[in-house]
Amino acid sequence: MAERNLQYRVTSGRYTLPAALLVAALCRLAAQSELSVPAWGLWGGLLVHILTAGLLIGLNNAYGLIRQRASFQSAVYLLLVSLCPDLYGLRVGHVAGLAVTGSLFFLFRGYRSPSASVDLFLSAACLGVGCLVVPSLVFFLPLYWIGAYTLQALTARSFFGSLLGWMFPFWFLLGHAWFYGEMELFTAPFKEMAEFTPLFQGLGYGRWGTIGYLFLLFLVAGSHTLLHGLEEKIRTRCCLRFLVLLGICLFVTIILQPGLYADLLPALAVCISILAGHLFVWTRGRAANVFFIIALLAGFVLYLVNLWMLF
Repeated sequence: MAERNLQYRVTSGRYTLPAALLVAALCRLAAQSELSVPAWGLWGGLLVHILTAGLLIGLNNAYGLIRQRASFQSAVYLLLVSLCPDLYGLRVGHVAGLAVTGSLFFLFRGYRSPSASVDLFLSAACLGVGCLVVPSLVFFLPLYWIGAYTLQALTARSFFGSLLGWMFPFWFLLGHAWFYGEMELFTAPFKEMAEFTPLFQGLGYGRWGTIGYLFLLFLVAGSHTLLHGLEEKIRTRCCLRFLVLLGICLFVTIILQPGLYADLLPALAVCISILAGHLFVWTRGRAANVFFIIALLAGFVLYLVNLWMLF
């Protein structure tokens, strides 16, 4: 019976990812007429999400985070970033989500690796690229050191390698700003790092509803990861627990600085998509199937509410 329920058919189906991509495109078509966004920005943003989804497949193939269906977490990601229509235009947060995904790939590769210093350099370099467009990502660099420690990849050499990696994109930005006499271009990210928006302000009901939905999904998926992580390999367990830690910090940052909602939501969707994918692929039974259906219906209702508020 478990193999015939909706959860099993969706998580093991080969057409789940194409269907999620089609749904993401249809969601944007439904909201296109009410958005003050050019067509190239609307579909360019979707293209960046598709690239992120592809990188998530590579991340899973490399480290076996979800062993049964390598593309399911990418389908979840495409659906999650389609919940809020007012974020469809091409934004810096889309690029930041792609950069965070790349940084996770190299961070996880550093597990007990003799070349961990190179891996942390590349991981921090990806995070540094994200900091160019979303400077507040710099505050997540210490989390990567914690993750490197749990992955047994943190040494004095890899620590300083990560610092050099984070500064690497800024060296190019400094050279460009110096050559063209636009030093304010170089100083702008550092000024934005010091900005702080008022607590609990700047978000409407629709965005708070989206955060609430994502938090409930993250709470269930993260709890399952922490409680049943012993069934996984040590590296997989460390990677999933780091995603839980990163997700918690992203939620806290969004609540404390609501102005970063649009910038950090794609990165948050990356964490939740992997954890939720792990949850739905490995859980079986009537309760799991009911929760899966409720999550789908709640996401659909949330999209309709956000779309109605947009109109």
